Amino acid sequence: MQNAHLRMCKLTFVRQTRDTITNITVGLNCLVAEPRDSQTETTLHLVSIFGGDQDIGAVLAAAHETLRFRVATDDCDFVGTLGEKPVLYRTSVQIPERKRPVRHAVLLSKVFFETTLGANSEARRTVLYDDTSEFIVHRLAVRFGLPVLPEWAEWFGAELRRRGMVEELIGLGQMGYIRAIQVKLDEIGADYPEHADFVSQMRSLIDRFDLDQYMATLKSLHSYDH
Repeated sequence: MQNAHLRMCKLTFVRQTRDTITNITVGLNCLVAEPRDSQTETTLHLVSIFGGDQDIGAVLAAAHETLRFRVATDDCDFVGTLGEKPVLYRTSVQIPERKRPVRHAVLLSKVFFETTLGANSEARRTVLYDDTSEFIVHRLAVRFGLPVLPEWAEWFGAELRRRGMVEELIGLGQMGYIRAIQVKLDEIGADYPEHADFVSQMRSLIDRFDLDQYMATLKSLHSYDH
């Protein structure tokens, strides 16, 4: 087994100018990231790092300039950014038998920071690091100051999944991908048996190629949700 410091994840920042190359790597002990899709790159929402004073200072300066960082873990290696106007926190940790303190910094994306209670009441996204129904209900209750009961968690999670399914099925319908719709309905039916009636209704429309009624049904559900 490797020593603890060798098992730590790493965050690396590289900057190259005409005359010099700056390459800084610091320890990474906590990360919340949003995987990239076809339109955007990986977004780093929370980064907790530690290292020497100069190294941490350089990383914070790079974050202010919206530069990219390379993240290396045991499972993956990718490049991401905190985006514009990240929120930065910095402190020092004194370690016994060490002459100089270790610098510790926590960097938050603007999107992540604005989901905290009172930061921005009009922010339209809430970033979560756990997808369990209990955590989602708790986190949204904290953010919006809502009185909720733990017993609501199962219904709340199912409702969020249902709404996500409707939006995805609408997108596939707009593109006219019959086979892709059939595959998606099969996945929904297997993963969420509680939605069997919904899946059966949509599958019957698609099997007879009635895209007009398929789209009308989904859009009526979508408009009702909003």
